[in-house]
Amino acid sequence: MFRTALSIFLLGFSLLLTGCGFSNDAVPTGNSAIEGVFMGGQQPIANSTITVWQVGTSGYGAGATKMASTTTDSSGNFSFASNAYTCTSANAPMYLTGQSGNAGAGTNANIMLLAVIGPCTAGRSSYLVLNEVSTAAAAIALAPYITPSLGSSATPQIGATCTSCASGTFNAGLVSAMNNTIPAMIYKATGQTVATHTTNGVTVTTEAAKINSIANTLAACINTSGQTSNTETTTNCGKLFNYTNATGATTRPYNTLQAALMMALYPYKNVSSLYNLATTTAPFTGLTVAPNDWTVAISYTSSSFGLGVNPGTATTIAVDASGSVWFPTNKSTAHGLAYFDPDDQTFHGPYATSLTHPETVVIDNDSNSYVFGNDTSAGIIAGTPVLSPTSTGTKYAVGDGTTVSATGAMFVDYSGDVAFSGVSSGSSYNYVLLQGGTSTKRVTNQAWTSTPMAYMGFAGSGADYGFIGAGGYASNTCYGEYNLGGSPSTSSYSGSANLYTQSGTNCMASGLALYYINNNQWDYLLTMSNSATLCTYRAGNCTAYSIGMNAPTSIAIDSSSQLWIANSGDGSLSTLQLSLSSNNTPNYTAITSSAYKHGTLYGGTASAPYALAIDGSGNVWMSNAGCTTTGCTASSYTLTEVIGVASPVVTPYSAVTQSGAFTSLPTK
Repeated sequence: MFRTALSIFLLGFSLLLTGCGFSNDAVPTGNSAIEGVFMGGQQPIANSTITVWQVGTSGYGAGATKMASTTTDSSGNFSFASNAYTCTSANAPMYLTGQSGNAGAGTNANIMLLAVIGPCTAGRSSYLVLNEVSTAAAAIALAPYITPSLGSSATPQIGATCTSCASGTFNAGLVSAMNNTIPAMIYKATGQTVATHTTNGVTVTTEAAKINSIANTLAACINTSGQTSNTETTTNCGKLFNYTNATGATTRPYNTLQAALMMALYPYKNVSSLYNLATTTAPFTGLTVAPNDWTVAISYTSSSFGLGVNPGTATTIAVDASGSVWFPTNKSTAHGLAYFDPDDQTFHGPYATSLTHPETVVIDNDSNSYVFGNDTSAGIIAGTPVLSPTSTGTKYAVGDGTTVSATGAMFVDYSGDVAFSGVSSGSSYNYVLLQGGTSTKRVTNQAWTSTPMAYMGFAGSGADYGFIGAGGYASNTCYGEYNLGGSPSTSSYSGSANLYTQSGTNCMASGLALYYINNNQWDYLLTMSNSATLCTYRAGNCTAYSIGMNAPTSIAIDSSSQLWIANSGDGSLSTLQLSLSSNNTPNYTAITSSAYKHGTLYGGTASAPYALAIDGSGNVWMSNAGCTTTGCTASSYTLTEVIGVASPVVTPYSAVTQSGAFTSLPTK
């Protein structure tokens, strides 16, 4: 027996009332493997082809396998018999597509919607609503893994390379996006967005209205008879495909899934036109005004932790190999290192509690990976195993005869050693190496003009080490500094120099990204929070790019050479595209002049992001400072996840810097 559309609505309403977290799979009423209903807004879609797919492993956006197909009845219902297909692996990621059909206005060949099932065996007990909301969520979270196949009725393929995976396992980033990120946005059994709620002591703020607005835009096409030709721009479908032809290509989207993917891939294109395409009787409760962009974020807030950022310092976060996000917490009752687990949306910690005011976190790439943190108020570095963290962790005394009174920026070098800046008792600024997590070596001839506040790193091959750092502020002047040559096995480095100086009130070199081009060429990029500029080593200057920067802090680069910059001034995320000329000279091009906004007026999922990191699913994580004055006490901690906007990266970041694989997509 199938559920009616009314019973589906009532079920979703009851789920929201009971606050059931992310459990969204209802047990089917019949003896089928999977059953559900195909809906266009609040209208059932009849005579549609429903297909079960298994994601591919041969490449990103390629290789999905068709498992079985069926057809919806006049009420949009569908089901698959328990023997309709065989699971090749119990945990094989599966998804559904619905193609063509009649939502009440006549057969519409431009209909295509998608819903994620989850692991194959567990998915046999799924009841799914396949609609515009499920499609919007899938397009947002899975954009890095889908090839749109524009201009034809071909089903977009979902897949990711998994060259180092054992039999029966799949790309971890893709699995996490399907099994964790999408259920954080929607209830699969009802086809409704997850509302802001509190679960496991964590307040989860969702941008549900924006997801619903994307769904309303798609519904404007679905609940019609479709476009009249592949080029017309007068019907709702024709307008949708015209507005989502983001690249101006000769071939534009042909169906609603392709359109949703283009909205996710180009979230800054034709935003108002797409928003206004939704009808006055739109089926879902969306935004009341057009958004700034179509990016979607979720924030996770816990009162158990807090982050206070001292003026003139920079803070960092790090993603480990399992996808957990590590961050510093310096709340008076919870200081040390902590992490957020996207698998179940829970916070853990604190660990390494000898750190009283940590602001920087790094993770090494050893087989027994360690996470390290600094203490800006004392000369302390502490670490703890990533897989089995302890509350006390291991405290390392730093310095080799000269007391280090404070520690600054940290990095994991080419050899896996932990590098950091230190302020000695004589107020000189030095570079210190924590070798193998056991001993320290001071670079005695490296006296910085001001204490390095941002990342430090190494570029080049094993025979060509380079140390780089970013200055803080002294007498209201910002410094960028670098040091090339030498080896971390020696006690000295050559080539120290000021790259540039820039005057300004309390200016801060707040974030640094390293990009490795080849054995002889590389670049680093530095944000200046007071002047909204981006400074580059190659150009030797600072440029005010028109990308909506507002007190920019942290900066990171993804596997498609796209730069991401967190803006503490308005809770937004700016982006630049890096490209190389024929002689390997780096060029930086604005993708859009407006930042992606998630502050108070735009979903309220970000407040004051001071650090960011990219994970293996292409999510950009931003760490929000609870307060930014010396000695401040943050009452809570908020971590923001901007979903699927970046290209997936290998984690932890030390694995990238050690191999120089900045443009490598994760293969496991």
